[in-house]
Amino acid sequence: MYKNFINRGRHALSALQPAIKSIMRIGLLYLIITVTCAQLLLANSSGAQSLAEIQVSVELRNEEVRSLLKQIEKQTALRFAYMENQLSRKEKFNLPKGRYRVSEALNVTLPALNLAYMNTGNVVYIVRKQPDQREGKSPQAGISEHTGVAPAAPVQLTVKGKVADEKGEGLPGVNIILKGTQQGQISDVNGRFSIEVPDEDAVLVFSFVGYIPQEVAVGKKTDIEVLLKVDQKALDEVVVVGYGTQQRKNISGSIATAPTELVANRPVMNVGQALQGTVANLSVNVGNGRADTSPSYNIRGQNSINGTDGPMVVIDGIIMDAAALNNLNPQDIENVSVLKDAASAAIYGSRAAFGVILVKTKSGRTEKPQISYNNNFVIKQPTYRPQIVEDPYTNFWYSNQMGAFQFGAHVLEYAQRLQNDPSLPKFMEFGGSWTYFESTNWYDQIFRKQAFSTQHGIEISGKTDRVNYLLSGNFQHEDGLLKPVGEDFNRYNIRSKLDFRVTDWWTIGNNTSFMRNSYSRPSAFNDAFLFYSQTMGSYEAVRNPEGGWSSAGVQSVGKMIDGGQAETTNNLFQSSLNTKISLLKDVLDLQGNFAYTNNMTLNQWGNFSVPYKRGPSLPFISGGNNAAARGTTPRTQIYMDAYANFTKTFAQKHFVNVMAGYSQESYRNQYLYYDRVGLVTPTFPTPQLATGTISLQESVTKWAMRSGFARLNYIFDNKYIMEMNGRYDGSSRFPKGKRFVFNPSASVAWVLSNESFMEFLTPVASHLKVRASYGQLANQASSVFGYMPTMGFSRLNAMLDGTRPMTVGAPGLVAGDYTWERVITRNLGLDMNFLRDRLSFSGDLFIRDTKDMLTKAKTYPGTLGAAAPNVNAADLQTRGWEVNLGWRDRFKLGKDDFRYNFNLILSDNRAKITRYDNATGTLDDHYVGKRIGEIWGLTTLGYFGSNDEVKTHADQSQVSSNAYPLEAGDLKFADLNGDGKVNRGQWTLNDHGDYSIIGNSEPRYAFGLNLRGEWKGFDVGAFFQGVGRRNFYPTYRSTTTDYEFYSYYATQWTHLTPHMRDNHWTPERTDTFYPRLKPGIAETPGREMAVEQTRYLQNAAYLRLKNLSIGYTLPANATKAIRLSRVRVFASGDNLFTWSKLPKFYQVDPELAGRASNGGGIAYSLQRVFSCGLNVTF
Repeated sequence: MYKNFINRGRHALSALQPAIKSIMRIGLLYLIITVTCAQLLLANSSGAQSLAEIQVSVELRNEEVRSLLKQIEKQTALRFAYMENQLSRKEKFNLPKGRYRVSEALNVTLPALNLAYMNTGNVVYIVRKQPDQREGKSPQAGISEHTGVAPAAPVQLTVKGKVADEKGEGLPGVNIILKGTQQGQISDVNGRFSIEVPDEDAVLVFSFVGYIPQEVAVGKKTDIEVLLKVDQKALDEVVVVGYGTQQRKNISGSIATAPTELVANRPVMNVGQALQGTVANLSVNVGNGRADTSPSYNIRGQNSINGTDGPMVVIDGIIMDAAALNNLNPQDIENVSVLKDAASAAIYGSRAAFGVILVKTKSGRTEKPQISYNNNFVIKQPTYRPQIVEDPYTNFWYSNQMGAFQFGAHVLEYAQRLQNDPSLPKFMEFGGSWTYFESTNWYDQIFRKQAFSTQHGIEISGKTDRVNYLLSGNFQHEDGLLKPVGEDFNRYNIRSKLDFRVTDWWTIGNNTSFMRNSYSRPSAFNDAFLFYSQTMGSYEAVRNPEGGWSSAGVQSVGKMIDGGQAETTNNLFQSSLNTKISLLKDVLDLQGNFAYTNNMTLNQWGNFSVPYKRGPSLPFISGGNNAAARGTTPRTQIYMDAYANFTKTFAQKHFVNVMAGYSQESYRNQYLYYDRVGLVTPTFPTPQLATGTISLQESVTKWAMRSGFARLNYIFDNKYIMEMNGRYDGSSRFPKGKRFVFNPSASVAWVLSNESFMEFLTPVASHLKVRASYGQLANQASSVFGYMPTMGFSRLNAMLDGTRPMTVGAPGLVAGDYTWERVITRNLGLDMNFLRDRLSFSGDLFIRDTKDMLTKAKTYPGTLGAAAPNVNAADLQTRGWEVNLGWRDRFKLGKDDFRYNFNLILSDNRAKITRYDNATGTLDDHYVGKRIGEIWGLTTLGYFGSNDEVKTHADQSQVSSNAYPLEAGDLKFADLNGDGKVNRGQWTLNDHGDYSIIGNSEPRYAFGLNLRGEWKGFDVGAFFQGVGRRNFYPTYRSTTTDYEFYSYYATQWTHLTPHMRDNHWTPERTDTFYPRLKPGIAETPGREMAVEQTRYLQNAAYLRLKNLSIGYTLPANATKAIRLSRVRVFASGDNLFTWSKLPKFYQVDPELAGRASNGGGIAYSLQRVFSCGLNVTF
């Protein structure tokens, strides 16, 4: 229904109405269920009942009255408010076990302490008796003989004063509450206040957002001055770690958190885009700008020669994958933690060999049910658009210079006539062959200049004493940039999160989410299709004059419009049950999780024949057969764990936490694909309605793991921190006898700022902590069946007895010692806070060794008859560093505070091979000492200035075109080894000719800068992200050729760029970017421009304004008037500006350059985004 609305009207709001109605229906049903459950669970709660009507089971054995109050609170919804100094610890009471009315139990105990009580709803206030009550006078003024309820005490004192900040400036709007009551005042614009209190025992509580609350005993003071300190929350921040949480000040490993506002408050297509640049050494490769693109992640650089394995993803304690993270509703995220070193990740074992991304979703936060609605409306544009020369004559002329095919003089003559008279026909027949004289920008034919997207979300949450609930729904629609036909992406997210406190010691919960996304596009649209769009001359026509597709138009536009549609649908269902049993309150508990995940991917294609003509008067040519295809991939994952957690502080200095548990996981993936040609009708393209032979493919992948794990934390006197982790993993990916491995780790930290000899630094350095860790993790990211001999199964290409029989190949070889890879990480870190926690610094140095990587064995003789098996025979080392610098403060701007903060991250890493069997030292393979990403190439000296210079220079024939001799204006390379020849030698470490390492393709010096400010309801934020260096060489191979860079130097069947036209060498113009015009010199690998060299090596370093946002939150009195809790409007922009080291003419996005499947030429562009939206809380 959504797609029909969108495709017909492209009107997002009409498509959203059914979604919003559905979500509201679900929300109403959910709220009814929740309220019903809450009523059942709270059937014994008091509500507005009299205390004489509520019965409880209590017992006191020489205990304080506090014990009685706690027992009553556990069994009812009552809450007691009192001053701490009122409840004497000396008085002990005995109360036989039994059922008592609450009023009865209080009347037995409180009078002995000269206390009385009064209740309002569920709150019971404990107050001091007045003198006349002690003497038994005036029952109306004292305690009721029947209920024991005391009236409010008469006012006796008036206290005045001022609340100021650390600079002594008055703070307006500070809440001043009489502790134990709801009586209070608010400070005025100068921070002054006046409040009445009952007696000298009163305690005032001062609180203000962003400051540490402070309690002040009144005593005999009638004028009080209070200084509130800024609450930076940096040290007490709770960080999610494996199987639990820790305060940041107690962390000894390398753990970072992503700024939540950058994840949840940006109109991004996926979570990966929001995480980019937010955490040091967390690399996010966004892929490209297609809506269905799933970013990939990496923590701390290259980790294996078998491809970079991504980090483990854990969402609400359940192991997921990167795709699940990318499809998560950003509005559901509460916080994101990144575990970087082995010490922090070891608790997850071999799945976490290269780090962990931990995500915790939101839960209910307030007792009052809260409903929030969020939306955004987005206009997006390509970040870069290629520039081409559209004039037919200029293109014909350059094509003739750069290729064997020649346009005749009559063609060039007619093109010149067309320049002077544009009314002439733009096609002409010469000798039976048709030539077109169009000015076609094929990029503009394929991609539109802007597109629309929108996102809408609703959330219902709340909590009671027994129930914590949240229901959220989100709808996202993306219009693609494809121009000729529709390209739509729709995603729906629903999450239900419930936690029930069944008893005081037992809690159970359920977290269920469902995600569905669908991406529809033309069947012909893929990366190869983009290649065809670049190999069409701009003089070609899209359609013939009398109608019908031209031979050029059918390849790029015609197949998109008439060639059929494709759709990919993903349905991800995940449900987990969790429980927590408290055996000893706040000391020992048992926890467990069970999760079921099902992810179904369905692909559907319809490929239709598209006829075309090579000229106006020529017949149509068939474009092939009609066909239909289907592909399904169901994936199922089952996870369970159970663990015990012991926490205790001994003698107020020895904190001990012990956790131990067990987990089990299984996974199954089944892929089925089938297609069939000969469609009966294109109306409903399905293999069932085709007549040809069915082609079928199928594969099944499955594996399982079983693990035991434990962790010990010890902290002495908040100074010395120690953590030890151990995990024993078993994996089905390895042969029996080698399936289990132990993963140990340890970390220590020393909080120097808590040492007495460091007190003199406290005014400057409020927190100093040194961290160190060491850990070993095994890596199971190898082939699922790599330890087993496998046999190929295929159909014979030859005919036997009129058929093509199936054949089975010989099994391959398997190494006898096939086992786990090992990852060993050492980490040294330093955390520092200065100037009362306003300035913070965190830095880490690390070394990671990946040992026993699987690679090919030594070269065996051909008589072996089989490929060499993979063995554990290679090592890799990654070294790096990372820093995080933050500042937060405020100052007066007018009468209000301007609060601001910034956070800067900077990181780097490099990887090299430390063990590899390469006896010959060939550079076509890895070798010891090789830097991952290194680029070998020639050193370019410039151009030959004359033909005589060609003759006197070293022989370049081995790196030059064979078809055309070297002349003035050709590239000139350095003869580094002085042998009179420019070549690659034997292409070994000992003899690499004149080649040398000229660059490296790995990104270096990744950084991110987040700036935020708040004032009078306004908030503004700017986020910058980039890399300091990343080399690449524009590709020149087949369908990956970068025509945007090379233009006609790669082939004459492309378009001309303005930069090539204006910057190629001529005898009169020698200081140019390109050499002289010479056919095919960027087409043959290893020749001239198609050889890596210093002149055309590119640096994709960039600085990008990733996000700029401004918002305004309406004042509380304004929202209250319209019965809303909070209203915020905002405007935001993404990818607004980019500063790049790439040449200005080179119109490619630096994030995609050298990375896209076509090597950095035309790819599906990233988008510049302009959005506005609304956040409303009811």
